[in-house]
Amino acid sequence: MSDSIHNIMNEWLDRHGTEEKENEFNSVRKAKQNSGGLKKLPCQRTLDLHGLTVKEALDALGHFINKCRRDRINKILIIHGKGLHSKKGPVLKDEVVKYLRANSFIGETGTPGRAEGGSGASWAIIRQRSR
Repeated sequence: MSDSIHNIMNEWLDRHGTEEKENEFNSVRKAKQNSGGLKKLPCQRTLDLHGLTVKEALDALGHFINKCRRDRINKILIIHGKGLHSKKGPVLKDEVVKYLRANSFIGETGTPGRAEGGSGASWAIIRQRSR
């Protein structure tokens, strides 16, 4: 399916909704009302950057964030690895965290629990544009 058709379909679904989108909206609304907010929501999409150079990884991350914003995703998980095989330490991890903190579309960030990747991953809340 071409990107333009996919975008038109997503816009229609955003405008008119579906039962799934309504359920997702209600869970996000409830999470915002709770003390933990979006931080406690499970990640909705994941990007694995293993094996990429820093430049490739940051390019992929930028495209991923933009697509997730278009799809109205609230929380993402980025797997960058722990950097245990690098002589210089966790190069990719440090660059990803720096990129997330500098990106105006990203709100809060953090390190997930061990089951979601621990220090080898980062989660981020995506700021949504207003309708």
